[in-house]
Amino acid sequence: MPVRDIDSDDSSNDSSSEKKSLNNRTIPWARYFARLFDLILVGFICYVPVLIIWGSRNTNITLFQFLIVIPFIYIFFEPFCYVLWGATPGKFLYSIKVLNEDGSKLSLRKAVKRSLQVLIRGNAFGIPFLIVLANFIAFRYYEDNKQTPWDKQLRIKYAIGNISNQRILITNIIILLLSSFLRFIGQYSKDYIS
Repeated sequence: MPVRDIDSDDSSNDSSSEKKSLNNRTIPWARYFARLFDLILVGFICYVPVLIIWGSRNTNITLFQFLIVIPFIYIFFEPFCYVLWGATPGKFLYSIKVLNEDGSKLSLRKAVKRSLQVLIRGNAFGIPFLIVLANFIAFRYYEDNKQTPWDKQLRIKYAIGNISNQRILITNIIILLLSSFLRFIGQYSKDYIS
């Protein structure tokens, strides 16, 4: 994956220096939507088998349960992806890799620490209203320091490849379709539970 250093002002097209370069910053919206994709994917992977095994009439999954279960599962899903591939499915779609400063993949311990830090410091345990405040604080820190506090503490860098507009469009369509399908299944379940 060609790596682009977006902190550099040099606009030369030297591909060898691009491949060696790891940047410590990516476009914030790409990271945000990559995480959103991953959370929706984990929700989809968890929710659909429950409906297949127990059926919609016997399953009463509430939003509260979903807000507790999905982040818990995600804490294990995300590090697993980082250790094996250096990216989660969402980050892969946005051409983002999460790596050590030397370009190697994260260890399991470091990946779990990072996931916990994101859950606590970046997403305030997913608690409504607090998550907005935590996201704002993390974004401000990112704007000032060009990296998030947990990545700075753990010495993690991001490598970002070239991403085309078609890839962004396709990824956002997948997010829309998965979330719409989850919404449809949730509504279907709610209609037939009573």
